[in-house]
Amino acid sequence: GSAKVNNIEIGGRNLFLNSGFTKGVNYWYRHNCSDLQAVADSSALSGYAVKFTSTGGGIYQRKGGASNNPTNYPNGSVMTVSGYVKSSVAGKVLKPNFENAGANTSKNITCTNANTVNTFTHTYTITSHGFITITFYGDSGADYYLKDVILEYGNKASTWTPAPED
Repeated sequence: GSAKVNNIEIGGRNLFLNSGFTKGVNYWYRHNCSDLQAVADSSALSGYAVKFTSTGGGIYQRKGGASNNPTNYPNGSVMTVSGYVKSSVAGKVLKPNFENAGANTSKNITCTNANTVNTFTHTYTITSHGFITITFYGDSGADYYLKDVILEYGNKASTWTPAPED
């Protein structure tokens, strides 16, 4: 038999640049965090993760890896960000966020146990013309490790692949 599936949009290319952190932290920027670095991680599909110590913030990437003033992602777009996170401290929260994309743009990902990998997926429909930045901000006082992060159009998280430019 066959089944009809409605309202599923399959993602495609990874919109993040250097999401495998094989080029260090190029295209990634920090806000209220320290010790931002790419670290070897044999469990990551690229072989690397990114590490940062939160002082109430974390890392972000603007559209196209721009340092400032990129063009917006299109209003009305359905977008999904996904990946894996672990924290050095139990109970800390990482918030993947579609910054300035509308209301209620972040999702709390609680790292229940220290040094244990958690998967996350956050889908959002852009309702603002000012959306250009995805942030990963965490509770203060912990080291966070992110790997296999992907930003894509659609409402289904795909397995990590690098951007074609990478």
